[in-house]
Amino acid sequence: MAGPPKRESFPSKPSRRRSASAYWRLSQRPLASLALLAPLMVIYEAGTLALGPDAIRNGADAVLRQILTLFGATNYFVLPVALVAWLVAWHHVRRDPWEVKPAVLGLMYLEAALWAGALLGVGNLFSAVWPLSLRLPATAALLATAGPQEELAPKLVAYCGAGLYEELLFRAILLTALTHVLRPLIKREGVAVIVAAAASSFLFAAAHHQPFSAWGDPFDAGVFTYRMVAGVFFAAVYLKRGLGVTAAAHAGYDLLLAAL
Repeated sequence: MAGPPKRESFPSKPSRRRSASAYWRLSQRPLASLALLAPLMVIYEAGTLALGPDAIRNGADAVLRQILTLFGATNYFVLPVALVAWLVAWHHVRRDPWEVKPAVLGLMYLEAALWAGALLGVGNLFSAVWPLSLRLPATAALLATAGPQEELAPKLVAYCGAGLYEELLFRAILLTALTHVLRPLIKREGVAVIVAAAASSFLFAAAHHQPFSAWGDPFDAGVFTYRMVAGVFFAAVYLKRGLGVTAAAHAGYDLLLAAL
């Protein structure tokens, strides 16, 4: 005689919490960030080469390459190679396992999309208080070189570059450097991080506007302030979630704006 039907089992709350904790830990590994960033890197670097004069070169990319030339590194591929080498070396120093689970990578893309949507919501709230156009993910001067408005390829390449290299410059490098400089000067760790985030966000906004940047948009107080807000938003995501999720969220946000 058959026994009673088995009840369908669902993960317990402690099990779900362990799964969330495991994702949080695994997704912060440098190798996971590299796997997430690889498509952005390939699209941007291959796209700029393929598009030639029609490519929208990212300003942060140009700045990073100028810094590298000071050390004699002039090869075109030195910047992406240096980024890959840094993440691989960091992963090695941490002694993390050399694997990235597909499920973790998929959840990282989903998380990045959620952060991008959250920033879009912040922008809508901001514009309700201070009306402005948020359709400025790339500078007007650079967009003018991209050809007809319906050409998607140059913009897609530009947005991938913005997500990748702006986050590398303003969050991974500047935010980290400013935090280390401010720690001995400001005794409270949290305050030092907040000041560093605000300062790097100001520089992030300034890099998109004249007269701070020769190729930036004409200065507008509302857009400048919103870009500072966005910089603080990305700084908070970077501090909690690392470079990969932050860069993907930045690129996703720009793509969402383009789709609106």
